[in-house]
Amino acid sequence: MTSYVKIPIRRGFEQIDWLLDLLAGLPFVVAGGFARYCATPQHIPLGATQRGQQPDIDLFPYQAGAAAAMIERLVDHGLTVKHASDYATTFSWPYEELRMGGSFAPDIQIIHWHRDWHSAEDILDSFDFANSAVALMGCYALAHPLFEEAEEHDTLRIVAIDDPVRCLKRVMKYARKGYDVPYTELARLFLEWDRRSPAYRARVAAVFEDNVFAELDIADKVDLYTTFSVEADIEPVGKLEPELPF
Repeated sequence: MTSYVKIPIRRGFEQIDWLLDLLAGLPFVVAGGFARYCATPQHIPLGATQRGQQPDIDLFPYQAGAAAAMIERLVDHGLTVKHASDYATTFSWPYEELRMGGSFAPDIQIIHWHRDWHSAEDILDSFDFANSAVALMGCYALAHPLFEEAEEHDTLRIVAIDDPVRCLKRVMKYARKGYDVPYTELARLFLEWDRRSPAYRARVAAVFEDNVFAELDIADKVDLYTTFSVEADIEPVGKLEPELPF
């Protein structure tokens, strides 16, 4: 397990006080994109430089069964479900908080685990990038030891690769935010690809051949698109899922 470090929370935490109070007593942690926004040493966090571009508030239950209780509380509070899938349930920012908070209106995502976790460190070990491996712990943030250096230099640092194709998708997402992706980091994806079994590489390559994709029916195309894109909106990738299911 990585030795995570305590760093200061620099912004934004007070804007989710109402949410933390609402979910008090339930086992979860705020981690990933919004935690990065709160803790990054950047003066203007990348990906949140324009009005309304704050990252989603991702809530990670420690226990698989806690997600249902969290969802119930948010629904009872009057929040609207914006999207639901096997990966996450997404709520729209409540109107009353929007009225009081101006342009601050990120989505709220409850991530659906399929296992239990022992600690925030255990959850952060599943994250693919040092830049997103950070959790809000109340009076401080818990972060990957490379987090502050990577953020200060606007540089993406890969720390875990569960699947090279899915990881590449998220690399592209962070590059669009403005992060520099060193060639050495990209090379890690190619090396990881080479380590995968010939059968795995053949399945992935076959899927992207035009003639194969053209023969798929619409349901299969939607399923395939989801496999390669939905996790780009969810911070952790490593350890969450097995190899691609085709």
